[in-house]
Amino acid sequence: MTIKYKKPVPTIFSLFWVILALSSHAEEKKTLVYVHPEVPVLTQVDKHGNIYDPIKQTMSAVFKEAGLDWEDSPVPIFRMYSYLHKKPEYFSILVKTPYITKCCITSENPIFSMELGVYRKPNTPKITKAASLFGKELITIEGYSYGTLKPFLADTDNMIEQNPAKNHQSAFSMLQADRAKYLLDYRGPLKKVQEERQKNGIQYDVIEILDLYFIFNKEYPDAEILVRELEKTFNDLKSASKQ
Repeated sequence: MTIKYKKPVPTIFSLFWVILALSSHAEEKKTLVYVHPEVPVLTQVDKHGNIYDPIKQTMSAVFKEAGLDWEDSPVPIFRMYSYLHKKPEYFSILVKTPYITKCCITSENPIFSMELGVYRKPNTPKITKAASLFGKELITIEGYSYGTLKPFLADTDNMIEQNPAKNHQSAFSMLQADRAKYLLDYRGPLKKVQEERQKNGIQYDVIEILDLYFIFNKEYPDAEILVRELEKTFNDLKSASKQ
């Protein structure tokens, strides 16, 4: 004997749950938000003498080519890292660190590279490698991880005394006031700072080149596919610009 099962008739309740599930899925893919420091860590000067952020400029071009919408969110450094960990729609272009890879996936190859160096007064001895920071008193910017140097700086065995500054401008003021002999910072974060540096003869020596990667939260829908597509778009634009 064959038992026939009747096809269930959708009720208003089952339709409600289907609609709810579909709307929830749609909400999962929120508009991407580019979170970055209030003061760019990398700046360049165009032919008209204007300062611009090449990272943001390139990111904008990549997203336009990929047909993706995005929003801009400049925030204090400490809040930026918190957002990347807690808000799936937030992304950035940063140094790849163990703290970042806990919450996020990155592009396979770097998108940018930038210099990390030590600022000093003219008569202060040069520092051209991280190991030479051993036992030094150092001005640092609050919230910055300084890439792979963070564990080295925090290791008490290295006897590095850090004097934190709220921002780049206050860090240079501290250096001028002899709060410490060295300032660890990226090159060229502020036009005003650079003018002040040149005026007072502040020297700068590179100690490390840091690579920057696309950083996306693992919880964002299809995050890995998205990163790979954006990286491919970036490489295509880069190749086209050389032709």
